[in-house]
Amino acid sequence: MRLKENVEIVEDLSFMGKNDADDVCTTHIARPLRGAAQSRERLPCLLMVSGERTGELIPLEAAETVAGRGSRADIHLDFDSVSRLHARFVRHPNGQIDLVDLGSTNGTYVDGAPIERVTLKDGDTIGLGDVEAFRFGRYAENEKNLQHQLYLAATRDGLTDVLNRRHFMLRLRQEFQLALRTGDPLCVSMIDIDYFKQVNDRHGHATGDRVLRGVAGRIRKQLRSYDLVGRYGGEEFSLVLRHTDPEQALQVVDRVRLSVAQEPLDAPTDAEGRVEVTISVGLASLDVNHIHTPEALLELADQALYLAKQSGRNRVMCHGEQAG
Repeated sequence: MRLKENVEIVEDLSFMGKNDADDVCTTHIARPLRGAAQSRERLPCLLMVSGERTGELIPLEAAETVAGRGSRADIHLDFDSVSRLHARFVRHPNGQIDLVDLGSTNGTYVDGAPIERVTLKDGDTIGLGDVEAFRFGRYAENEKNLQHQLYLAATRDGLTDVLNRRHFMLRLRQEFQLALRTGDPLCVSMIDIDYFKQVNDRHGHATGDRVLRGVAGRIRKQLRSYDLVGRYGGEEFSLVLRHTDPEQALQVVDRVRLSVAQEPLDAPTDAEGRVEVTISVGLASLDVNHIHTPEALLELADQALYLAKQSGRNRVMCHGEQAG
C-alpha cells in the first residue's frame, strides 16, 4: 500500500469482534504527523531478527547501549552463545553509531565478518556469537511507529492486549530453559472464566468481549512486573510466574482470583450495567526430576484447573492437591 508523505499509520485495537481469538479484527487509520520535520528525522535503531522478540524495534537513544545475556545488559538476549556483557553500541553527537565487541567469548560479527570496533551503516546485520541478532537501520518517526504496531500485532492478543498464544509459548519455553539452567523456581498457571458461555448466551458477544478485557486487566494489575500473562484461547489465560516458589505463586494467583470475584465488571448491557464473574485457577511448579518440557508443565496446570472447576469453581487448585 502506498502512503502519502508525512502520514503515520496507527493501528486501532478498539474494534470489538466476536470473542474467539481468531475472529478479533484490527483496522489501520492514516493520520497526518505533527510536522514534516518529524518524519524527516531518522533515528538509529536495532531491529530484532532472532528469538522471542523478533520484530521489536529498539531505538539507540543513549550514549551507550550494552547487549548481552547478563542482568546488567541494556538489551537482554537469552542465548547460550551470547556473553553476559557482549557488545556495546556507542552513539556519537553526529548520530554515528559504533559497535564495539566487549571481549566476548564467541565474537561479534557484522554481515558475517568478525569485528572489534566498526561504524554501522544502514542494513548491517549484527551477529552475537552464533546468533544473528539485529539489523541496523535509521527510521523516520512514522516508520518507527508502524514497526512498533506491527510488533504489537504479532505478539499481542488484539482484544485483551495480553500476549497472544504463540508468543506466550515462545516466552514460556525461554523461561523454562532459563530455570533449568539457573535452578530458579518457576510456576505456571491456567485460568478459566467460570460459566463464560452463559455470559455470551445471556448478554451477547459484545458483553463477552468486555468481560474478557476486564478480566485480563484485573489479572495484569495483580501481577508483578516480571510475570507473564497470555490469552491461551477463548476464555482461558495462562501465567508464567518467574523466580517464584509454589507458596509464593499460590498467593499471587489467589490474589488474582479475588480481584475478579470481589467486584462486578463494568460490562454494560441493555438489562444491567455490571456483570459478576469468577475464575477458576490451576497451578503447577517446575520439578526438574519429573518435568522435561514446558508443554508438560502447562499440562499439569491445566489438570489442576480442571480439578478446580470440578470442585465448585471460583478457587485455586495446585497440581497434586486432592479435591476437598
